[in-house]
Amino acid sequence: MGTQYTAEFLEGVKKEHQEEGIVSEGTCDSSNRIIQVATKTPNGNDLPEDDIEKNFLHELFHAILDEGQYLEESSNEPMVEWLARCTYDLMKQKVL
Repeated sequence: MGTQYTAEFLEGVKKEHQEEGIVSEGTCDSSNRIIQVATKTPNGNDLPEDDIEKNFLHELFHAILDEGQYLEESSNEPMVEWLARCTYDLMKQKVL
């Protein structure tokens, strides 16, 4: 895409404008080109590695769509989640 992003894997991720104490599984800040992915559940337990990988792909698809100015599509959470899950499954099957 010609743009470099930084990926951060943190115990917890707080989205902008999110209620205090609420932890997200990930966020994509396209303005600052940062993807953050949580490694723990809100109660502090480790997330399974496959969940972390799927969450990273989910945020990566937000970055891809945002960079292409597909902002409406990037706001479509079910579609972004589906793309991430399908890509994850294809990677595990070694199709990608």
